[in-house]
Amino acid sequence: MTAIQIISLGLLVLFYAVYLGKKIAQRRQGIRTDVLGTAGKPKREGMIETTLKVMTYSTVAVEVGSIVWGRSFLPEIWAWIGVSVTAAGVAFFVAAVLTMRDSWRAGISPEEKTELVTGGVYGISRNPAFVGFDLTYIGLCLSFANVVNIAFAIVTMILFHLQILQEEKFLLSRTDIDYASYMRRVRRYL
Repeated sequence: MTAIQIISLGLLVLFYAVYLGKKIAQRRQGIRTDVLGTAGKPKREGMIETTLKVMTYSTVAVEVGSIVWGRSFLPEIWAWIGVSVTAAGVAFFVAAVLTMRDSWRAGISPEEKTELVTGGVYGISRNPAFVGFDLTYIGLCLSFANVVNIAFAIVTMILFHLQILQEEKFLLSRTDIDYASYMRRVRRYL
């Protein structure tokens, strides 16, 4: 394995270790973190969430395969730029997870009223975890540019955007928080 492959695989492992670690820690507290595609949701919302869940897991497999395969149609300098973008994505994601504390959820859960987190990295972006995912995906596509990796990343990032739109609609409907004011102050992405 090359240095680019080793570093990229390490960053990907760190990214998902943080995700799974947070999920496990919350489960131990009785908090259900992953509510993507759970029963009882409107058809469109449930379809987007279920498809997003399948694509997210599938994209991990494609990313790992791309790293192991190690081929790219871009010059090597792009691979190093990709490693930097991936590292930025992992850092953004870790900051989002840590800042969100126990309000962290994957998917919409109308039954659980979590607090609106607006500090830290959430003062820069309303969706820093999704920015972290996107930067990680983009970085890995630059490092390991192949048609399958790029296609999976694009489709998953589109699904992330559709999920964000659903979450914004849900948050605007909540009467216990002033999400509209937060939307005016902080950008959706960066």
